Amino acid sequence: MKEKLLLGLITLSFLHVGLTQAANLVTNGGFETGDFSGWTIAGVDSDPSLEGIYYGLDPLAANTGNYGAYFGPVGGIMTVSQTLQTTPGQGYTISFALQQDTDPTPGYLNSVTVQLGSVTGFSATNVAAEPYTMYTAYAVASSASSLFRFNLRNDGGYFYMDDISVVAAAVPEPASLLLVTPALAGLYFLRRRRAANIPNN
Repeated sequence: MKEKLLLGLITLSFLHVGLTQAANLVTNGGFETGDFSGWTIAGVDSDPSLEGIYYGLDPLAANTGNYGAYFGPVGGIMTVSQTLQTTPGQGYTISFALQQDTDPTPGYLNSVTVQLGSVTGFSATNVAAEPYTMYTAYAVASSASSLFRFNLRNDGGYFYMDDISVVAAAVPEPASLLLVTPALAGLYFLRRRRAANIPNN
């Protein structure tokens, strides 16, 4: 019984190490404020008077929650960005939900690139029509302040976006590792003690 309990503690300790999660560095990554708080929109068709035409928020654009964003700049690149506080040399996992509403046609381009600082984590051109799909990328920060940016163009349709996050790649917590060592030691001594009490035939 004691051995099972110790094995359970070891298992939970390893699970805790593996499941340690960092906070999302992105502000308003799900657009649940109902506006573009935290984001800077620039480039082609980014004028505030064009919100609702070439870009905007809508409940129908949501992957989860109440709002999602849509972007359809024509003939050039629109950037959607925010500056994140990062650690030089630290790896970051980037994830986002993306939907393309229509297939590209000849003469009409669509493209999306995702960057953290100078690192391009994701890039696609002429994306076919698809429902919301979760994408994941990885980038290593080179400075304490990194520009996180989507570069978007969609001549003939719209990209829908939601559930955007940037988190530090999971690293085991020292406290979690300390939980594993006593549990392993306890199991070892319990087995020795039990073996010593077994009578010889």
